[in-house]
Amino acid sequence: MLTSLSAEKKWKYSADLMEADKINNVKVQRLNNNVRFVKENKILLTDNAVQYLKDDVIYLNGNTKMINNIDTLTCDSMVYWSEIDSIYAIGNIRFVHGSKRGILGEEMEILYADTLVEKIRVINNSFAYNNLNLKISKDGPYLFFRDEMTSKEMIAYFQDDDIFKLELMNMATTLYHVIDDNLLAGENEASGDTISINFEEGDIKRIQIMGGALGEFNPERNNTKFDTTIYYGGDYIDYHIKEELTFLSKGAFVEYQNTKLSAGEIMVNWETNILDANIFDEEYPTVQTKGEEPMQGNSMVFDLIAKHG
Repeated sequence: MLTSLSAEKKWKYSADLMEADKINNVKVQRLNNNVRFVKENKILLTDNAVQYLKDDVIYLNGNTKMINNIDTLTCDSMVYWSEIDSIYAIGNIRFVHGSKRGILGEEMEILYADTLVEKIRVINNSFAYNNLNLKISKDGPYLFFRDEMTSKEMIAYFQDDDIFKLELMNMATTLYHVIDDNLLAGENEASGDTISINFEEGDIKRIQIMGGALGEFNPERNNTKFDTTIYYGGDYIDYHIKEELTFLSKGAFVEYQNTKLSAGEIMVNWETNILDANIFDEEYPTVQTKGEEPMQGNSMVFDLIAKHG
């Protein structure tokens, strides 16, 4: 069977079985088996659906899938509000945005504007990824890598169909790949209470970590001057990716090999590999090498490669 609603609503739908019914004296249409809704650039597929005709709200259940422009969403069940162009999805949710990015979770709210995704909120067990093709050596092949972000709750903001901000709340973690001159320089892992990530033209521009921030950088040794893992932390960490700067504050520390640097405030310039540390809230810059007495002062400048300051 194939039919359509009024010209205003523009839904076209089909199913193996359809019947008119009422729920709490409200007119609905039930659709079962091979259910399909089509409206402009949006396609909804499911096993079973109930459509409230007056408000044009659709409840979809079982093997649910939505295709909208470059987006594909699969889940166990979904509610779609036509009037406000928004979705609430439940169970095994996988939202794929183009060929490189995706967001997964157990509960998800999606808001559209002019058929383009505007905001996504994941309420439980959030996971986001960004696929990369990178070289380890200039003459080598492109290899597959993936940036990953997890948290209990996540909010993604979009503009002109591109993500520009990602907020991770509660037990937030992030893994992103550092790129230098189009080569993989290493992997950076970090965690904290909350993480805010800003994007520019689809690439990570800035990462801010608040509350119990910890991280580690594992270098790709052929493409960086570092030859060992670098551990760092603080109450607040702020990465400026393109500028190659990292700011740490309140209980800030950087540790690698047998050397630990700590201070109230630390700034690391990864282009020059120079660390600047300053006193803040009576946390004095301190450097300690294993087996030696710590050195302390009001300020410190340290060369991470030459290992002296």
